[in-house]
Amino acid sequence: MDIVSVEADVQQFLAAGGADSTMKAYKAGWTRYQKFARQLNIPFQPITVENVTLFIPHLGAQRLSTTTIEVYLAGLRFFRLLADP
Repeated sequence: MDIVSVEADVQQFLAAGGADSTMKAYKAGWTRYQKFARQLNIPFQPITVENVTLFIPHLGAQRLSTTTIEVYLAGLRFFRLLADP
């Protein structure tokens, strides 16, 4: 066992870690975040606290429910973990 194989196991675990509907919602949040970042001409990777702090009221202004916003934030966290476990 080495760090590379452990990291590969983590990636595989994370990729298989959600139900189809959950993954669909996570991807929707990730897509919205990317669009938001492009509109503001800010990098969407790495996901920073500052950018997420701007993203949350942006979603609220679109009249998304608190639950939807929370799911989108969970999706950002998921994709952040995939990028850098």
